[in-house]
Amino acid sequence: MFLRSSFCSLKPFSPHLTIYLNQSSSIFSILHRFSSLLILVLFFYFIFLYFLILNLFFYNLLILSTLVFFIYNLTYLFILKLGCFHILNGLKIIFWNFNIVQNFNFLIFYNKLIAILFLIFIIFI
Repeated sequence: MFLRSSFCSLKPFSPHLTIYLNQSSSIFSILHRFSSLLILVLFFYFIFLYFLILNLFFYNLLILSTLVFFIYNLTYLFILKLGCFHILNGLKIIFWNFNIVQNFNFLIFYNKLIAILFLIFIIFI
């Protein structure tokens, strides 16, 4: 028998996109590694700015020192915000590895909770 044209139009163009869903655990694992790398880089940048602020000859340029102090405070706050995400996600991984959290529904809920808390922490603090 011949297939009707309406049946052929129901087939998706890329079936692999409908079969494989994004796994929140793998996304959060990638974000956990990225946040640790970014915290490390920002920490060394933070130390560099700290020594730059302490330089006595740097205070001759008052506008530049104010700008560097502002960037120093922003870097400090961003390290704290990334650290909050990193600690919460690290606790989730520890609980998962020690089989404290065995329910996938709780894991999905905890991933959503981490994302919401991180977004609130970024926006309001």
